[in-house]
Amino acid sequence: MGRAHEDYAHRAETSQEYMERSERDPTAQTSKQFNVPRLMKDLFNEEGFEPIAETKEKNDVPLVSVIMYAYNVEFFISEAIHSVLNQDIQLIELIIINDVSTDETEKKIQKFTDDRIVILSDGVKRGPSGSKNRAINHIRGRYIAFIDGADVWLPGKLREQIRYMKSEDCLLSFCDYSLITEAGELFSNAIEAPLRLSYDLLLYYGNQICESTVMIDYAKAAYFRIPNAKDCSDYAAWLQLLYESDISAVRIPHLYTYERTIQPNRKHKRNYKISHIWHVWRVLEKQPLLRSLGHFLRWNRTLAREHKSVSNYPPIDTK
Repeated sequence: MGRAHEDYAHRAETSQEYMERSERDPTAQTSKQFNVPRLMKDLFNEEGFEPIAETKEKNDVPLVSVIMYAYNVEFFISEAIHSVLNQDIQLIELIIINDVSTDETEKKIQKFTDDRIVILSDGVKRGPSGSKNRAINHIRGRYIAFIDGADVWLPGKLREQIRYMKSEDCLLSFCDYSLITEAGELFSNAIEAPLRLSYDLLLYYGNQICESTVMIDYAKAAYFRIPNAKDCSDYAAWLQLLYESDISAVRIPHLYTYERTIQPNRKHKRNYKISHIWHVWRVLEKQPLLRSLGHFLRWNRTLAREHKSVSNYPPIDTK
């Protein structure tokens, strides 16, 4: 299903227009910088999949910049950090944004002494989109990966995702995930999406992408920033990225992420408030009323299908 520009001629502003507006509006949740990071091709072997041995000249340049947003996740942040640091790719940097947590999250983060960790905590409350955009301003790697401070990656996630990114030459990839409770107990099968998601399909079915599974090739999208769309900011970001690139996101058909549901009245983080997702469709994406109603009905059916009986996945082990 190809994107038809004429169908979306009145779509919301592009990233470039958004950046230009931010120069006039200092409160805009985005950056004015467009620095393309150093390419990391020299850190791969001839097949392009496995990182070669680090050298003293290269070991301070990460291949992947992992962005972790943290707000009041004192009981989960340590497990999330361990799941990143224990990945079998060492050329990473983990940028943790503590968004003025009111619990012991900051103390839990400070216990880690790994020099791959960068902590951003200046006492300014920015919210998820503003905090992540601040982190994007600090990245040094070619690839950006996201993980919430309460979620967990399984071993091999980054290595397999980079392999797919290079073999498919794609801009954005994501993988399967399962939902877990606060106690770490599984209560869903692996949640799968189509193998490829275009801008049109992502509009049609709603957000099929778990943010903690996403990896972006930043060398191909140095303009990328996350719009301020409240709890739908991740969905708005994927739509923006796919619209402007006119390519599809690629799904890796393996379970590599556990998404933790903390609020008992919400099934998972993409069970958005109706008003917020409606804002994305009608205001940001300029969708007609009837089409937006169709998106809403399909989105509800998709959420219902995602919650099935617990499958026999192995217990969580990120060590």
